[in-house]
Amino acid sequence: MNNPKLRFPEFSGELVEKKLGDIAIFSKGKNISKDDISDEGVLCIRYGELYTTYEEKISKVFSKTNLDPSKLVFSKENDVIIPTSGETAIDLATASCVLDSGIAIGGDTTIIKVEGNGLFISYYLNSKKTSIAKLAQGASVVHLYSSHLKTIDIKVPEIGEQEKISHFLSIVDDKLDFIEKKRDLWKTYSAGMMQQLFSQKLRFKEENGEDYPDWETGTIKDVMVQKIRKVKKPESSYWRLGLRSHAKGTFHEFVTDPTKIAMDYLFVVRENDLILNITFAWEHAIALADKEDENLLVSHRFPTYQFFENVNPLFYKYFVKLPKFKYELMNISPGGAGRNRVMRKNDFLKIEIPIPSKSEQNKIANFLSIIDNKLEQIEKEFIINQEFKKGLLQQLFC
Repeated sequence: MNNPKLRFPEFSGELVEKKLGDIAIFSKGKNISKDDISDEGVLCIRYGELYTTYEEKISKVFSKTNLDPSKLVFSKENDVIIPTSGETAIDLATASCVLDSGIAIGGDTTIIKVEGNGLFISYYLNSKKTSIAKLAQGASVVHLYSSHLKTIDIKVPEIGEQEKISHFLSIVDDKLDFIEKKRDLWKTYSAGMMQQLFSQKLRFKEENGEDYPDWETGTIKDVMVQKIRKVKKPESSYWRLGLRSHAKGTFHEFVTDPTKIAMDYLFVVRENDLILNITFAWEHAIALADKEDENLLVSHRFPTYQFFENVNPLFYKYFVKLPKFKYELMNISPGGAGRNRVMRKNDFLKIEIPIPSKSEQNKIANFLSIIDNKLEQIEKEFIINQEFKKGLLQQLFC
């Protein structure tokens, strides 16, 4: 059976399989380096932007170059471009359709010209990322040449069906773009509110309308204490906790063979513990443990701190995310890059911090938590729609 699992009802008939090389003409872009990017000049696309900036459809171009136009290669409407070199094979399997003519195409790209709908081809190729990635060659730098792409099997329906499929998927992409922009706006709002609140440019009022007391200045040791819950390393498999850099939270890892862990004792994490990775504190590896982190195990490189009763841990969850706090962690982590930069735990306790009243801490924490919850909802919405698109690609193309 040569037909896809999902098909619009007005189309029927068997799809004929062909080689991409039989229905397309291949050419190359010309090199445009980072130094060639300018504020003025002609619109251009560099190969690296295919990984970081663009999806299947390129309707808006963000870069310009002031290179001599006579030395550039320009797109024709409906061209499909794909990178020819990169760090991983899966990155190379990234096709984009340029909707406009006259866009300068940088080097390390293959330009694919088809008689049909280029956007359809772009979606089709991206639905086959795994198989296309297998065609790439190389180790430290991976290459995917036109000679590889020409061998790809492709089943192309009539132009009307191509256009309907690409239009439908474009609508899905537009929704993803909308959700992504909404997420970015909320992230910007969250960062701005944190800056305003912790700089005290924005203050809440007490319930009676009165101002809260002035904030006190203290140190880490005034609001928390290191809590050591030492246990023997399990003899069977267990879950351990890790920290992401850049204050991105915790992650969990399942240890199947404890004998490969070169230590006899580990330490228990509790909800609302503040945890650091002393090896990567300089890279902002710090987080507040939540319910899902309860009872997970960490090594001695992850000291845990318990807050005092008169403190709201959520208030400091947000405070330690500030760039200013990352700077403090860098200052107490001397040495070279990487694992040689170990944070001094005694100096951590000396870092100066603000100490508002417990009531104001609660208000700030609750307000920022509401923003966090909104961001989580948007992120879930984005993931659901990503999975929806992924399913469509698998079923619309065979």
